Amino acid sequence: MPLPTLEKTYQYARASAISTINNRLVTTGSGSNDQKTILLRIVNDLIGFTNGWTVVGSSDSVASGMAGINRWAAIANLVFVTSGGTAHSWIVLSNATVQICLDCTSPFGGSGVNAAFMNVMMSVNAGFTGGSITARPTATDEVQVLPVTTNVNFLDGAGSSTPTARDYITSVVMSNDKEITRVMIRIPNSRYSVNFFVEKVKNPVSGWTYPWIARWGAMASGNATSYGNCNDVVSVTGLSPGGVMHMHQSSEGYISSMVGELLSTPNEISNSWEMFPVGLVCATVGFRGFHGRRFDTYWVLDAHQDGDTFPGDGTRTWLVIGDQVIPWNGSTPLLS
Repeated sequence: MPLPTLEKTYQYARASAISTINNRLVTTGSGSNDQKTILLRIVNDLIGFTNGWTVVGSSDSVASGMAGINRWAAIANLVFVTSGGTAHSWIVLSNATVQICLDCTSPFGGSGVNAAFMNVMMSVNAGFTGGSITARPTATDEVQVLPVTTNVNFLDGAGSSTPTARDYITSVVMSNDKEITRVMIRIPNSRYSVNFFVEKVKNPVSGWTYPWIARWGAMASGNATSYGNCNDVVSVTGLSPGGVMHMHQSSEGYISSMVGELLSTPNEISNSWEMFPVGLVCATVGFRGFHGRRFDTYWVLDAHQDGDTFPGDGTRTWLVIGDQVIPWNGSTPLLS
């Protein structure tokens, strides 16, 4: 198929002109400090965009409140704990429609003091209220985005409570209308390790009152942006009128697999590489059906590699991450 036309326009730098893509973190020598640095960088990028996310409230473990004060000035303000009830850090961000709460605690127990485990919640309408230095704010319509059933290291993806000291490369992108926010984090010379997004759904099914989805897929083979991890199993979360809804990212297929898994060459009639829209399907009783699509996101063939770009003339409008392609700003993606 011909390359798709972007449906939205995107920001790739803060209002202060600081780039939000291809940013390398050289390890501090401490895995815990590295993970805190990455988390703080993401927050600063999100609130740094022109017409970007705003801070609704925060805690640095010493003071807290929901009056719009950002208490995350440095990694020293990011205090992680093993469980709730202990003074720790959290922050609530808003894009004017959806709110997310990043809570520096281990919701399923286990040692989280090394900045390993984190709780990520989304509210699609009601908004978060309350909160103290020992407990995050809550929302009546909150949806848990990370973790879902058990603690995972929010960067490594495994259950390790001892983060590895390493370099990282971060890229944060946001649409001008604030309906698409995407965070990509890569381990140099390896793969994109985190694919975090909060997005409005394209052409949502009638009756889906608040059609927003989110995903935090930390590093690990079980979380990579692949057909196996995003299409074959549930990989995005939203809130339907009937409750929390977990969905597959669907694609076109035939016989037993998706087209992108079965073919490895360009279309032999048009000589173009295949791309397929990403759909959202739920198989859970009470929520079953095809519910919409993702904006500006397409499945590609397994033959592509992380960091490939389209078109081939150097304009680099699209970037391959795993088995999907997303908008890019034309720069050469930093891979190593």
